[in-house]
Amino acid sequence: MNGSNNYCQKTKDASVQKFVSFGTARVTFKDGFKLDFVCCRKEIYPKPAALPVVSKATIKEDLFRRDFTCNALALSLLPGEFFKVYDLYGALKDIKNKQVSVLHSKSFEDDPTRLYRALRFAARLNFKLSKETENLFKTALQKNYISLLTPARKTNEIIKFLEEN
Repeated sequence: MNGSNNYCQKTKDASVQKFVSFGTARVTFKDGFKLDFVCCRKEIYPKPAALPVVSKATIKEDLFRRDFTCNALALSLLPGEFFKVYDLYGALKDIKNKQVSVLHSKSFEDDPTRLYRALRFAARLNFKLSKETENLFKTALQKNYISLLTPARKTNEIIKFLEEN
């Protein structure tokens, strides 16, 4: 991850923001374009709505922990498989069908901010929630998982929603 970020910083005058505990970095170019770099990782949620404990993982484990199938698509930057597409969970199919789908039934319980993100992505991309995702969404609302979030996390998600076109 450091090589890509340093290259962008030195040759493109981009700013780099590293999130060491999550194994990620964001490169922001002068024109506002952003690239996220991620090491393969898995997350364990000690309790619902808690921030995850992150550790190294395989690409399969990494993509499975994503919030939605449309975000479970990866492009390798490794030598020997440069630009190889990893679509292990039907991301391209859901993108083609214009739907937001969770990857597993505990998705909203693990991270209730995904309730906000599901609506934000659907609105931004003109997608619909898949039937399963819609049912899990309703169940999460009934179980009041949003109440487990800190006010700061709720506020952050609402601000992101309001910043959308």
